Amino acid sequence: MDVREIIPSNFTLVFHAHKCLGMNDLGCSEFYMDVAGKVCSHLQEETSIWYKFAQHFSVPIESCPLNSGIYYLRHLKLSLNDLNTIPMDEGYHVIKAYGYVRPEIVMCLYSEVLVTY
Repeated sequence: MDVREIIPSNFTLVFHAHKCLGMNDLGCSEFYMDVAGKVCSHLQEETSIWYKFAQHFSVPIESCPLNSGIYYLRHLKLSLNDLNTIPMDEGYHVIKAYGYVRPEIVMCLYSEVLVTY
């Protein structure tokens, strides 16, 4: 995750999920989009999907404001129950998320997800 400036607690996250034909960005189509506000308020709720993601970054994210920098997220294992708000079926997916403070993008995230049963 590339955080370009300090992220205050009032940022909005726009989340895009794409299903891909193979393990590359080619042949991908968006199947889900969501806008989440008040993400920072959920970072310490252990039942929140945001908590699970935040704990697996190279530097765990516990609260906002979030300092600028590059945060790496690798080998995060989630159950299908964790992803119950995103209708992901078996296959290769690309997840892109953008954090906004007013009209300006202050962070972006790119993730590849392989769902197997």
